[in-house]
Amino acid sequence: MFKGTRFYLEVLAISSLFYLPGSFIIYMVVQVALLIQNLSVILCAVVLMLLFVYETKITILWNGWMKIVCYTFVIIVGVIADLASTAMSIAIQRDWIIVVAGDSDKLSSNYHSSFEKIQSLG
Repeated sequence: MFKGTRFYLEVLAISSLFYLPGSFIIYMVVQVALLIQNLSVILCAVVLMLLFVYETKITILWNGWMKIVCYTFVIIVGVIADLASTAMSIAIQRDWIIVVAGDSDKLSSNYHSSFEKIQSLG
């Protein structure tokens, strides 16, 4: 057996522990983005429901500033939900282009440029 073979096998074994295939990473990105989006929408709905139900009590707090804080919170959480939705759609779009193109870089770039042209029209 060669002298460096054991070291090479050890490095290969350790690196394979940390290697995650691209489709798994994209799957995780989509899952996290979907979770953030859903939790943000639920949080917005709950805050708006509480704001509409207890509007008179909330308006009295801090001379009406609590109502402004609640609306600002809803806007910020809504933006977070929109960003998560955008991240999810980007991850999904990039994934199917890679799957269709396979290992061919030229084909992948052609699909990608065609997709960008189609997307800019819509």
